Amino acid sequence: MNVFYDRQNNQWHSLDGALLGSNLLPTMKVQKPDSSWLHFHLQINNHFAGPIIGILTSKGRKESFAGNGPLFLSLQKEVQKNNGLTIIFTSDDINERSISGFVFMQNQNKWVAVTAPLPHIVYNRIPFRRDENTDSFRKARAFFSKKEIPFFNPNFLNKDRLFEVLKTSNKIKPLLPEIININMKDGLYQFLIKMQKIYLKPANGAKGKGIYLLTMQENDELSLAGTNDTISFTSFEQFWNEWKNMMGTYEYLAQKAIDPVLYNGFRYDFRVLAHFNGNNYEVTGVGIRQSQTQQITTHIPHGGKLIPYEKFQTDYLDQFFKEIVSEIGNVLSKHLGVFGEFSIDTGLSKDGCYYIYEVNSKPMIFDENEIEIKRIQRLTQLCLALSGFK
Repeated sequence: MNVFYDRQNNQWHSLDGALLGSNLLPTMKVQKPDSSWLHFHLQINNHFAGPIIGILTSKGRKESFAGNGPLFLSLQKEVQKNNGLTIIFTSDDINERSISGFVFMQNQNKWVAVTAPLPHIVYNRIPFRRDENTDSFRKARAFFSKKEIPFFNPNFLNKDRLFEVLKTSNKIKPLLPEIININMKDGLYQFLIKMQKIYLKPANGAKGKGIYLLTMQENDELSLAGTNDTISFTSFEQFWNEWKNMMGTYEYLAQKAIDPVLYNGFRYDFRVLAHFNGNNYEVTGVGIRQSQTQQITTHIPHGGKLIPYEKFQTDYLDQFFKEIVSEIGNVLSKHLGVFGEFSIDTGLSKDGCYYIYEVNSKPMIFDENEIEIKRIQRLTQLCLALSGFK
């Protein structure tokens, strides 16, 4: 079905007056659309036109939007190929019967502002944790809940809360390195004595930022290694006095450091991308990241490099990833809400055990093009299914 948007008057038109959006806004019947109107081709289901897929993000400069622009663009193009429409909007752009946002017009090669009926589904891609801690975001979530509009990927995952939830699974619990909150000096000291080597991670960190490796040396001396340098301390007391304020400010956690298996002298991790298919969670793709200049993190921004999964792929690994993706997805959704997608950072220790280091609720773009293409397809299929359109 063809629908048209009159930007000058903020009005939606169709040839037969179809109902548009989850709130069933009547479009104005028109026999001959004006050439200046925006034109969209949507599905029709019992006189209902759609789907309208809302992508929630943060405010940008000059009344635009922030966030993962390439992801938004790829998703919008794929949705339009399937006769749907995505609207990029923020939590400040919601009214009782409409949202204001942006659509990408391929014939104009630019984002265009529109006011649209309420979406059939909302995909949360807010890029900043601070924006999920605002009254505006909380009101938006409550609004869509009241309207019974599906809202997936409900929030960023706090590492402490994440591990609490994952530990409820008997399948996942053995795969989690031991972790504690850094609340007290003595607690951290005893943990370090027990483990000898621990990671210090901000509870709300991402992309490997702010991660350090703290190691107990001979004579109770300590070394603190970051992605760029290493600092030595003569005692735990000295370390604590110099770092306690930063660890308290950024809510650091301490995690047992797993001694990883090496490939060509450097550690490597698996990045497993997963999506909900409407019934279960399944693996979309697996990438490998290897460190090159340090052994703290394998992230590309910190000097990591890509390795094709095929170099390590086995039937056992494929089955292992399939099982943990299904289990993690179901546990997260049971305790925290529907996660349409997530990624897992997992690795192999020198003693042959696999461990889960992180689960990310808002994966960035995968550098492997074939994985990213499949991701966009699966996200589109999920959005269409949850919206009631196919």
